Amino acid sequence: MTHRLLIVISTVWIFLGLSGCAPEGPPQEAPETAVEAAGPRLSVEGVHAQLMGEMGAVYFRVVNQGSASDRLVRVETPAAESAETHESLVEDGVVRMRARPDGFEIPAGGSLSLEPGGKHVMLMGLDTAAMATGRLPLTVIFEHTPPVEVEIEVDAAGEGGAGHEHG
Repeated sequence: MTHRLLIVISTVWIFLGLSGCAPEGPPQEAPETAVEAAGPRLSVEGVHAQLMGEMGAVYFRVVNQGSASDRLVRVETPAAESAETHESLVEDGVVRMRARPDGFEIPAGGSLSLEPGGKHVMLMGLDTAAMATGRLPLTVIFEHTPPVEVEIEVDAAGEGGAGHEHG
């Protein structure tokens, strides 16, 4: 019985070796892992804000160097009652601002620009006491990519300057 089992195992091993299926080196990762690794790879750049009293707008650019699209879902900050994705559009010669609760698509290998007169994040109910710290912390939340922590330096007049990424 032992010889018969050895012959079967040897035959299978020889067959796999001849067909090019024999394992060589370390085992390969499962295809699911490879797909995840090929997904979106996002970075947040050029974060700045225009702040006016209890309201403000945040602008930045998201670059996707990955092979899959992602979506900017929302932005959160403890310094405001709410932060909403918005877009300014010209309709019948009039500029109108529309809430975009579904956020914005970030194409694979592309980018998303939030800028004055276009896509942006509206901050409402800014906490002036929180703004006195000179920092406006933001968490940028995506559909697939982990959240990115950024911070905008705010001067005494409430103007938001350049920000930097924390995560």
